[in-house]
Amino acid sequence: MLWAFAFAQPLLDLLGDTPEFFVARGNTRGDILLLAFGLMLLPPLALTALEALIGIVSEPLRRAVHLALVAVLVAAFALQLLKDVVSVRSSVMLAAALLIGVLAAAAYARTTAGPALLTVLGPAPLVFLFLFLVISPVSKLVLPGEEASAAGVEVPDEPPVVMILFDELAGFALHGPDGRIDASRYPNFARLAGDATWYRNATTVADYTDRAVPALLTGEHPDKAALPIASDHPESLFTLLGGGYSLDVTEPMTDICPARLCPDEDAEREPAGRRLRELGSDLSLVSLHLLLPDPLRNELSPVDRSFGGFRTTDEPAEIEARRKSDLASRGFAAFAAVIDRMEIFRAFERRLTRAPRSGQLDFFHIQMPHNPYHYLPSGQRYPETVEPLPGLIAEGQPAGGGWSKDPQLARQALQRYLLQVGDTDRLLGRVLDRLRARGIYDRALVVVLADHGASFIPGTPHRAANAINLPAIASIPLLIKAPGQRDGGIDDSNVHITDVLPTMADRLGVDLPWPTAGRPADSAPSGGQIALQPQYGDADLTMPFDEYLRRRDKLVGWMVDDFGEGPEGLYRSGPDADLIGRGVEGLAAAGGSFEVDGGGLLSTVDPDGPIVPSLVSGQVTGVPAGARLAVAVDGQVAAQAVRFADGDVARFSAVVPPGAFAAGANSVDLVVISGGGAGRRLALLRGAGLGYRLVERDGRELIVNGSGGQLPIGAGTGGSLDTVNVGQAEVKIEGRVAAGEGGRPAQRVLAFAGDRFLASARPRADSTFKLSGWANGPRPGSAAAPVRVFAVVGGRALEIPPQP
Repeated sequence: MLWAFAFAQPLLDLLGDTPEFFVARGNTRGDILLLAFGLMLLPPLALTALEALIGIVSEPLRRAVHLALVAVLVAAFALQLLKDVVSVRSSVMLAAALLIGVLAAAAYARTTAGPALLTVLGPAPLVFLFLFLVISPVSKLVLPGEEASAAGVEVPDEPPVVMILFDELAGFALHGPDGRIDASRYPNFARLAGDATWYRNATTVADYTDRAVPALLTGEHPDKAALPIASDHPESLFTLLGGGYSLDVTEPMTDICPARLCPDEDAEREPAGRRLRELGSDLSLVSLHLLLPDPLRNELSPVDRSFGGFRTTDEPAEIEARRKSDLASRGFAAFAAVIDRMEIFRAFERRLTRAPRSGQLDFFHIQMPHNPYHYLPSGQRYPETVEPLPGLIAEGQPAGGGWSKDPQLARQALQRYLLQVGDTDRLLGRVLDRLRARGIYDRALVVVLADHGASFIPGTPHRAANAINLPAIASIPLLIKAPGQRDGGIDDSNVHITDVLPTMADRLGVDLPWPTAGRPADSAPSGGQIALQPQYGDADLTMPFDEYLRRRDKLVGWMVDDFGEGPEGLYRSGPDADLIGRGVEGLAAAGGSFEVDGGGLLSTVDPDGPIVPSLVSGQVTGVPAGARLAVAVDGQVAAQAVRFADGDVARFSAVVPPGAFAAGANSVDLVVISGGGAGRRLALLRGAGLGYRLVERDGRELIVNGSGGQLPIGAGTGGSLDTVNVGQAEVKIEGRVAAGEGGRPAQRVLAFAGDRFLASARPRADSTFKLSGWANGPRPGSAAAPVRVFAVVGGRALEIPPQP
């Protein structure tokens, strides 16, 4: 019973109010039942069995263990109460909770009231299960609901229907200074606009996917009580066409296509064992977030970047096995939909090649250009650095985070976003090419849009809409090419995402068999207002349409001022952009030093390869606070950098075009810029730490730096590792260095994949470190390239042992 109060009920209470967690992950009714009963019953049964086994050996020992468990469970329950009502240091809060637990155990052992109270509360677990499975919103996923069925509509000539739904793509991002799509930056959106109607001022009606997508597919305003599932949305695009069309549907965040119409979607769920393992892993982390006070919780992996996959394994064998599995078939869980989005796109592209020439709906929702931002317009990607997105704050912010008030960080995030929009344009071009190659483009109804936009306004949420960022979140692209349409056009009406389904029905020549809030776009007004239902808030956010246009166009103006036109403008932003291309020879030496993240990739660059070091970042020390920075590659300024604070560490980051790198090893320096105008002064900060190698000479291992200096690997332990996470293009490592002989601190931490250098970092003042890097060649973390970490202390390196 104490387990139920301390752990099971808080978790079930949280999940009961967020059933989207299960929908996005593809969890079944059986998964939810196993979770609920397993969470409520298995741990208490295991603890009871443990006590019974101990009792066989010693009854006094069993009694002591029982009292210890009572103390721990009461302390856990008390900790959750305390963290919500008092504001003290974590250590004080933990001590108070433990004291309460000990006092409760003493009362349980020495009084009759304690055991009697627990007996009275004995039915509580059953009540908690009833509330979760029958009363909470999760009940819609557990209890049988009415199965949606096809409407039986007959479409004349049955033209193919292709809908591409992008995620987090703000419509304003496509605009050039002339109000048209920037064809030099986004040629494929512009190509489609040449054949389609571009609804230039289209807006969404919700700021999060789980409400925006149902509104799109049903033509109805969002209903906060409804889940993004078929039984709550029986009248949709899928049921409209499902009677006569075959359906190829990719829904990573929703489940609106009924199973009887989309059996392939149900078959593509991850195997039950994997689903349950990942569910257990994620929920154990969520439990810690619920239990711990804020300062300790901040040290955990975030749980608001997706609907799952919060932990990342550090077992290379498991990583390899997952990478070799059929990514397309497991890509419909929300986390995989972000991580494996390119694999999912390629799988869709292959299916599109085999699609019938008529009578098929292809609905494809892809998490592009959704955060994280690490793709370039060329299709290349760059590794994520230590800080996933500098300036984006998760703590105390709605899901998706909020921007700090530093405009430089928000601007660089927008720069990375626009580059990823460029890659989104590339994907669209591949779809259009496939349709043309199949000979179905001209006959097809093609719809391209997004579920919602994104904000890069300093001091506002990135995804959650409010009165300030509403134009950025509401703005979406919407292009509709009717069957046989060859001439493009621009429609400036006040069109909403709820108008898409009625418009599609109109273009297909059918009547919707049910009423909708939306109407065909041809009948949309030229005025009125826009309205958006925020995820966080009870009342709709509204704005006069002309005010929306004015503020949207102001966003476009800011974007154009910062990044100009064309792809080259995305790399030439900032007040010192005129320095880009200038040589650094002859510059005076600057004081200070810096450390580059991911130096290993910089030492083995393939400018045309799939992974390039375009995001150059690192730590910097000794540079005056008011000075600006630029990054030079091989002696030539390549990009302006942004400086920011990460705790007690000063950091920088810059986005460098891949063409600035040469094949092989590249040098990186920093240009320190002070003053402005005619008085601007430049100084050079030479780079270091890019050329480390792990070699074997005369039967012993050495670390050799770029200058040929040697670091012998000594006996002893250099510290401890907390996490070693291997992603698709980055290895992230966190840990703590140990003091060397005589208490001498470590000067640097070095990481290798096999004998190839990954990254280096300087420990913080509290002896912790975190670094991120990658290296070309065998996959880091594999048997051919195990991850090894060393602390440099004095003139030698001490290995930090891997996690047990």
